[in-house]
Amino acid sequence: MVVKAGLVEIGWTLVFQLINTIIIFLILRKLLFKPVSEMMAGRQNAIAESIKEAENKNKEADQLKLEYQRKLEGAHAEGRELIKDASKRADARADEIIIQAQQEAMKIKDRAEADIQREKQKAANMMKEELAALAVMAAGKIIGKDLDEKGHDKLIKDFIDEVGETTWSN
Repeated sequence: MVVKAGLVEIGWTLVFQLINTIIIFLILRKLLFKPVSEMMAGRQNAIAESIKEAENKNKEADQLKLEYQRKLEGAHAEGRELIKDASKRADARADEIIIQAQQEAMKIKDRAEADIQREKQKAANMMKEELAALAVMAAGKIIGKDLDEKGHDKLIKDFIDEVGETTWSN
């Protein structure tokens, strides 16, 4: 019995073709579909693991980045502190140098004043000696005789005692 319905004939040939197609499907399913499905599932799992691993690496990288930023900020803060401390030390050293310079200037001034006082005293003593020598010469002319060394010294000493030390120190 052969029934024709358009392009396909319904008959034993169709039944055999259907049975052959089912057998080929089952064979292909067992030999091809299952390994391909397993391979696809394995590939899908590998991709999922790679994605998870990438996400974990990204999280790690973010944590490292945050840690690096914290360390960098700490280093900046430490640098600012070091600069601040160095500035304070420099200011303190500058103050020390100024104080030392002022002390040295005071010492120089004191030495200069002492030198001036010594020079004044020296000049006053020289004036006393010259005045005494003039007085002796004048006295010698008035007396009319030359004094010897002892007499000369005695006359100078008496003159100085008579005039007094206070009038010469001014």
